[in-house]
Amino acid sequence: MEYVLKLDDVTNALYPKIENEEEAGLDYPVVKWNKFSLSQKNILEAQVKKYLIPCLDTIFFSSHEFSAAVEVFRNGLNYIKNIADSEQQDAIEARQVINQILDYMPISEGKSFESARMVYRNFDSKVKKEKDEQISPIIQYALFQRAMIEAWAQMLDMARNFVSDPRLVTKGFVKLLDLALQEQGQFFVDDQIYMQHTVFNGTQIIVRQETRKILTQLLMAHLVNPFHVQQICGEMKVADSDFAKIALKLQEKGRAAASEFTKYYEIARKKSFKLNYRVYLSINGEERAELAEAEEEQKRHMQELKGGMRIKGDVSDKFDVLVDKHVKADVELATEVLKNNLYGSDEDPN
Repeated sequence: MEYVLKLDDVTNALYPKIENEEEAGLDYPVVKWNKFSLSQKNILEAQVKKYLIPCLDTIFFSSHEFSAAVEVFRNGLNYIKNIADSEQQDAIEARQVINQILDYMPISEGKSFESARMVYRNFDSKVKKEKDEQISPIIQYALFQRAMIEAWAQMLDMARNFVSDPRLVTKGFVKLLDLALQEQGQFFVDDQIYMQHTVFNGTQIIVRQETRKILTQLLMAHLVNPFHVQQICGEMKVADSDFAKIALKLQEKGRAAASEFTKYYEIARKKSFKLNYRVYLSINGEERAELAEAEEEQKRHMQELKGGMRIKGDVSDKFDVLVDKHVKADVELATEVLKNNLYGSDEDPN
């Protein structure tokens, strides 16, 4: 918070010198996200307007995919506005649609408003169709948007000692975002092998906080590519004397994120296999029976361990060994595909 709001610039205003220490503690406490006095409020609001809001505006309105999404919505809305301003038959209905979209005034129920609802459905369908055709589907998910904010916070933390202005760091983060989401976010589509069992089950996103953390890892993993890092540092206007230092720091973060994700994919793949091996068509009857027998043996041994009838070293690990064998190819392929996707395209999306 201190960095993104540049609180060091307003230290004297936030904590003026007052002889009465008790009064100073009440009127000018140490600022936290959820704790500050009325005396400090106006100062903080000014810093928010100067730094935080422009940063968020840059992320959500300057990044390629989000600006494209805004443009699709704007075009659809302008189409409705043109109808509303015309003398066409459904101009009145178009005005009701605009009220619902912009003023949160829902179209009334009843048959007399069915035509207005139809205009709205057509608008919604048109916008959705264009988004599906032009924009990465991953950006629509709240989990991804939260992951973005977490990744941005990590970028701010890494760059704070090298770049004085958080708005410049945010420009660097938007470059990272554009690189990660190039080609309409193909890196994040559900049919990428590494996205299954970690972010998606089939075409459905896995709704849990862990998914947000995984998406953050996948965003930060793009820092492993030195070509990406050079572009990001360029956007942040890093001084020549600091360029090599921060570039190394960012690449180390990328390597760590990619490594952690690979480990998590293996864990998630094994977990999914254990739950579903009985219905996998790729496993023949003999293999399925062997797995079931080994699983039953392991469960029995675990019960005996809990009951004090078996020591931990005697619990069968045959089931885990068999699972490792069956998922090994998937883990190796996912790791290879991830690596290729992180290094494979060195083209600037803009």
